[in-house]
Amino acid sequence: MTLDSFSPLKGSCGEKGRVEITTAPANGFSPYPARADLGDSGDFNIPVTWKNGEYQVSVKCFDEAINGTEVTFGPYNSDKTPPTATVMYSPTTPTNGNVTVTLTASEPIKTPSGWTKVTDTKFTKVISSNTSGPVTVTVEDLAGNTGTTSYEVTNIDKTPVDEEEIVVDTGTFPDGPTPDTNTPIKGSCGASAANGKVTVTTSPENGFSTYPAVAELDSSGNFNVTDIVWKEGTWNLNFTCEDEAGNSTTKTDVSTVTIDTTAPSVPVCTTEPNPAKNGDTVKTRCTGVEEGTTVTIDGMVCEPTPADDTGVVVCTGVVGTGSTDISTSDSTVTLTDPAGNTNTDATTTLVIDNEAPVITLEGDASLDIKDHETYQEEGATCTDNVDKTCEVKITGKVPHVPGEYTITYTATDDAGNSSTLTRKITVIDTTRTGAG
Repeated sequence: MTLDSFSPLKGSCGEKGRVEITTAPANGFSPYPARADLGDSGDFNIPVTWKNGEYQVSVKCFDEAINGTEVTFGPYNSDKTPPTATVMYSPTTPTNGNVTVTLTASEPIKTPSGWTKVTDTKFTKVISSNTSGPVTVTVEDLAGNTGTTSYEVTNIDKTPVDEEEIVVDTGTFPDGPTPDTNTPIKGSCGASAANGKVTVTTSPENGFSTYPAVAELDSSGNFNVTDIVWKEGTWNLNFTCEDEAGNSTTKTDVSTVTIDTTAPSVPVCTTEPNPAKNGDTVKTRCTGVEEGTTVTIDGMVCEPTPADDTGVVVCTGVVGTGSTDISTSDSTVTLTDPAGNTNTDATTTLVIDNEAPVITLEGDASLDIKDHETYQEEGATCTDNVDKTCEVKITGKVPHVPGEYTITYTATDDAGNSSTLTRKITVIDTTRTGAG
């Protein structure tokens, strides 16, 4: 009995009959088990599809009288797994020279075309210029299974940085002065300088601390220079961009920045009417405002904005509780110059007073007198939460005529808040009562 091949199952029982082939573990192939009738030679050739794994193969031969003989062959290792491979590069940083690509396979493979064998699983290839994209490599193991991997070389660089690509980001610096001494410098050296570095200088020199400033470029060639402190003044910026391979280009006067850290001077502000109550329209007039400075007060609209060369700004608003009203007394007057420096030392001096004076009667609030008596006014006093003085206005008369009369006491504060109180006077008819 022989088994010359595992795939297909090929061998001989030596005589006519039949054969049955199984595996341990079972079901190592399909169809399972393998069976065939044998001719006079006793040879068999049975196609099967193996499953991955290691198997012992048992061949049972039966003659025409059904006498059987069993022989075990193996082990047989069925390999249907394609090989995998990884690649590494040296160097990985930009270079003016060649790049060596090393391919490492997951198992012994045949030498790929164009590669140099180092071991059964390791191969190298020298690349002298960047590839136009990923290059596919087919790897084949000793069982004939194939897989693919790819390599791509992009770090060979011999081209200087393009000066036209050296720019400062729009909006990095304001159109006018800025008070921000920590303003970063953002821009780009271009894609050709990706992952390199930039050196920033100023004209005149020493425009900021940590001078000159050096920063790394990102994968797009962009930079963001931070951790610097600007000095007061106007500075032109110069950039030297260097790629990873050491190619560099300098561009001068790329942008200009002006640093202004001085706050606006304090104006003189007055408000009329003052005090005022809810619903009143008030105006705050500020003088001595520096030209170009913006005046803002919560709940008020200020004109002109920004201030002109007269130095006078008038702000108008309505006292109230709405979101756009003037809702607090003595609001802060905020001045902002073109650089963004602010001054909040001035106030409107406005006093909001919505509380009416409190009137207190002298004597009783109700009294009786006889018709021949003369009413004697005892008066009233008042107090106010804002005004230092308060005056009570008394209206009404009590004649010598029997009946009920009302004396009205009214007090109005400077904000226009008013309160009233009354006193009831009853004049008694003595001619009917006999009172004398």
